[in-house]
Amino acid sequence: MSLSGGFNDLPTLEFREQIVDAVDRNQVVILTAETGAGKSTQVPQYLAEHGYDRVIVTQPRILAARNLTYRVREEWSERNSEDSSEIIGYRTAHERDDSGQTKILYCTDGLQLVRELTGVGIRSKQVLVRDEVHEWNENMEVLIAWAKKRVQEDPKFKVVIMSATIETASLAEFYGTDAVIDIPGRYFEVKKRTGTDVLSEIMAQLDNPGHNILTFLPGKAEIQDITDVITRKAEEVGVPIIPLHSQLEVEMQQKAFASYPNGKIILSTNIAQTSVTINDIDLVIDSGLERR
Repeated sequence: MSLSGGFNDLPTLEFREQIVDAVDRNQVVILTAETGAGKSTQVPQYLAEHGYDRVIVTQPRILAARNLTYRVREEWSERNSEDSSEIIGYRTAHERDDSGQTKILYCTDGLQLVRELTGVGIRSKQVLVRDEVHEWNENMEVLIAWAKKRVQEDPKFKVVIMSATIETASLAEFYGTDAVIDIPGRYFEVKKRTGTDVLSEIMAQLDNPGHNILTFLPGKAEIQDITDVITRKAEEVGVPIIPLHSQLEVEMQQKAFASYPNGKIILSTNIAQTSVTINDIDLVIDSGLERR
């Protein structure tokens, strides 16, 4: 897929100078950007290109950290005409793809890992970017509190908090900052209708293959149940059935991002709802169910 123009028309571009200026002037910056604005891929690049020699971006999911790394490597190489494999990387509790030259490092949001990566004296100019704060969980709460304590103790420590939807007023009060930036998203026409049930909707689409379909299901068991029922018909029309959940091996997860001549049907948990973007989806089937 060609990236030409892909990052040049994102809403974040108009706010580039405002973002880097706010980070320069403030210890804590809060940034809201609707889905599709490009915050997770663009903001770290703006900061690295501006002169921050280490930008650490936390993600709530391993899949997001990994795939954002791959995407930003492609963009950085096209933007700067240089090999980005040493410049952009990621690290999780069990995976590592970075180097001593890494400027933009995506990681999962475990406190121990973040504390290690942002240790005192690692780099002279570094920023911690807390991304996807709307996916509130225990790790997120602990990191929000730890970051405030670190800001109070270290006047050079900088934090950017990013989310698609967030209560900026309460967070700004918590951190004692007035550096709040709101970035609009991009809108596309979406046609909605209420179907009968997930299985019937998928089978109907298999009668007319060619769509890239993302189906949301509550869990691994439901994904397997649907797979068992539709596999035979899908094979007849040459459409791959691709499961997507956190327990899959890396190679299996990456199949969801590939292109297929007759389209594809991805059966996913909410892992693909906010943390990652699958660029070629043209039809979504939502069961309306979620396991919590």
